Amino acid sequence: MRRSQRAHGDKDKSAAPDAITALAIHLLSRWRRHKFRRMLALNRRGVVVIADRYPQAEAPGFYFDGPGLAASDAGTAFVRWLTARERRLYEDMARYVPALLIRLNVDAGTAHARKPDHKFAMLRDKVRVIPTLAFNGARIVDLDGNAPYAEVLRAALAAVREIQRPSADFAAPG
Repeated sequence: MRRSQRAHGDKDKSAAPDAITALAIHLLSRWRRHKFRRMLALNRRGVVVIADRYPQAEAPGFYFDGPGLAASDAGTAFVRWLTARERRLYEDMARYVPALLIRLNVDAGTAHARKPDHKFAMLRDKVRVIPTLAFNGARIVDLDGNAPYAEVLRAALAAVREIQRPSADFAAPG
């Protein structure tokens, strides 16, 4: 809880980052793109890749798995430049459409009970925004994350079994 408090402060929204913070956020996004490219390479070799997060460019904010800098009001020219570069990174990653996206939907209270170190306002925003994301037209199966675990697992596995894509699991951008 103390670590979360230091990271997020007392406010519900983060202030615009300074140059060093913006650079750190940008570097984290470049690291994410590096891992994303490794995932695509594995997929091209025939490996089925299962990930618990998928980048998107529809809604800014790291807790939406989108660009972190675009969520803030960039001040300096350098921060604006980093923001534009980061946005392009996410737009490029989002062009690859996953074969299946399983979205576990829960209410903000349940999410907070499961992750008490997260700010309730952030979780409320996430619960509100995530169901609206289209992930570039990906096939999305929405599951009730409040349902019993066995039921959620059964539904998720059934959705995975239904995918019948003879070639790659990711649609190449086009």
